[in-house]
Amino acid sequence: MVTVSGTVRYSGPWARTPTLKLSSVISADQMLEETNLDYAELTRLKNDGSYEYVTFAPKDVLEKKFDLALRAKDSIRLVKKTTFGGTLAAANVEKFADVVQLTGQVTRPEVFALRPGMKLSTLITKDQILLDTNLNYAEITRLKADGKNEYLTFRPAEVLSGAWDFEVGPRDQIKLVKVNYRPETPDFDRYPEAVLVTGPTQFSGIFAWKKSMKLSAIQDHGKTPSRHESGLCRNR
Repeated sequence: MVTVSGTVRYSGPWARTPTLKLSSVISADQMLEETNLDYAELTRLKNDGSYEYVTFAPKDVLEKKFDLALRAKDSIRLVKKTTFGGTLAAANVEKFADVVQLTGQVTRPEVFALRPGMKLSTLITKDQILLDTNLNYAEITRLKADGKNEYLTFRPAEVLSGAWDFEVGPRDQIKLVKVNYRPETPDFDRYPEAVLVTGPTQFSGIFAWKKSMKLSAIQDHGKTPSRHESGLCRNR
């Protein structure tokens, strides 16, 4: 038996046969309008009694880019996609490592199944940008294998323009912020690669810093950055 649950048209048990695949369960007639096509979970009981936790994107299955032979006692869970301005669906990152989360000042905070070679440009698209989204500062929190976090900053404008991109990793959390974002106490201990602008200026707040950055880059912050200027700022 294989069990299907969550935001799907037909949930419940499926009789497993030797030819049953993920594509047999994840079909177009199974998807609802509110089904998240970028994230789903598969929990598998292994022969040694332990569990394996797999994430996948239903749209990859529908487009025949990914498939998987199902085993007895496999459990598949589909989740609801976030509505405009809604709350991000909870993801158990302790079990499901191949997860990337987009949060903050975006149209739809969302959870994504990590795929090989997946980049920021897959997540940060024009339809996710609001009028008051800060295009000059964003944060990535990365949980490393040793259990410690790595903190990175970048400019969404460079991702949108195609001037720069970055491969995301397991359990990455990408947070976009508002224009003129300025926390009461800037967290320079975790995010030191940043520049804070204050005073009587049209655009104040925090800007992502990078090597060779000049004052003119802040004053003319709306200009699309050139390829040789782009880069990621990180703190380990």
